[in-house]
Amino acid sequence: PLQARDYHVDVAKGDDKNDGTSESPFKTINRAAKLAQAGDFVRVRAGIYREGVRPKNNGAAENPIRYVAEQTGKVIVTGADVVDAWQRLPGKEPIYKAPWTKRKVVGKKDGLPIEHHPSNAPLWGRTEQVIVDGKQLKPVASLAELRKNWQEYAAARKQKKRTAVLDTPLPNLGPEFAGMFAADTVDKKELYIWLADGKSPDGKLVESSARDYIFGWNPWANREGVEHVHVKGLIFRYGASFPQRGAVYLGGRNNLVEECIIEQMAGTGVVVKGTLRKCIIRNCGHTGGAASGSGFVNEDNVWEGNSWKPISRK
Repeated sequence: PLQARDYHVDVAKGDDKNDGTSESPFKTINRAAKLAQAGDFVRVRAGIYREGVRPKNNGAAENPIRYVAEQTGKVIVTGADVVDAWQRLPGKEPIYKAPWTKRKVVGKKDGLPIEHHPSNAPLWGRTEQVIVDGKQLKPVASLAELRKNWQEYAAARKQKKRTAVLDTPLPNLGPEFAGMFAADTVDKKELYIWLADGKSPDGKLVESSARDYIFGWNPWANREGVEHVHVKGLIFRYGASFPQRGAVYLGGRNNLVEECIIEQMAGTGVVVKGTLRKCIIRNCGHTGGAASGSGFVNEDNVWEGNSWKPISRK
């Protein structure tokens, strides 16, 4: 007979050296994901989990592996990390810098790394995101452009005129930007930002998208994927995903994601080989995502505000 287990995870009080019981929980979901077998439950307590979860084993048709939020809507799995140690750059513009080492590469051409997808989207096809106190910053290509945009924005504010500097690239779609950023991933490896209020980022929660895949396996990383893995009641956000590649990607077959929120991914939000049910998929830069595969089900989901970046949906 199957001897199923419950693994408990608590980011605030747990430790991955624990045994995963209710009294001695793990700290990360990924620790439980390495151990869970068919029939097991991974019960996740409220908190913010800054990790990428890679399920190791398959469930079975009658005994799936289940990842469940103990409180629906209180478990957040994020692709973003906190950025601090900001320093103001010389000059009249309120531009601040911090170290930046999170370079994402989608492939190579002529031996050189490619940091955007598709080829005709050199800015919007990148994966960088910066979020300040829950609001996104608008990307630009360089520090010079960042300075130029601040000067235009500041001049318009002084004259109490409207400016399109912080408008979204597509009408009626996209976030309300709280400033701008640029990332130098090659030479200085620094992140640059200015905030719309002209103030320092000190004392604010500044996050940057660091992980492209925050739950599951895509076929480029694991061709076989997983089977009979169920996920329920979690919030996923801020993945550094490329277009067409879901930050939540349950590749394989016969998987299930239900009653989850998938939001504000850089590229695509979620792809499930199996069933996607009663989820909210919103404000992802490229397509919200898909349920796909043999016998897929896409049922009772809300899709809103996705594909706000000027990138082809094809």
